[in-house]
Amino acid sequence: MRKIMLIFCLLVFVACSGNSSENNKAAAGSAQESSEIQLQNISADSAYAMMQRNADNPNFVVLDVRTPGEFQSGHLANAIDIDFRASNFKQKVAELDKDKTYLIHCRSGNRSGQALPVLKELGFKKIYHLNRGMIEWNERDLPVVTE
Repeated sequence: MRKIMLIFCLLVFVACSGNSSENNKAAAGSAQESSEIQLQNISADSAYAMMQRNADNPNFVVLDVRTPGEFQSGHLANAIDIDFRASNFKQKVAELDKDKTYLIHCRSGNRSGQALPVLKELGFKKIYHLNRGMIEWNERDLPVVTE
């Protein structure tokens, strides 16, 4: 009877340590996947400094997800506009180079915040989110371009 109990305990131990090992592997895989995507909420001042540092960097893109009318009323320098509310938003964003660094924003941070999961799903790796959007940008009296 002792041998049976010992074997049973040994089997339970092996089974538990096997599950623990699988859980650790799954957790490590999840951590690795999430570390591949860099997402950071930043302030208007940080975004402006980042734009200054990357003014001549072709791998840095300012993505405005407001409507064309909002964009024309004043936007960040060198920004591209892809309207989050447009029916082809996901298709247009999918055409962008996913290996570039993106600074995404809207008026308040709401639409750009809703766009973040779309960018993640499409495989974008480096995303900076202007957390309070153009509202904070304008409060800080930072420069805008009008066309």
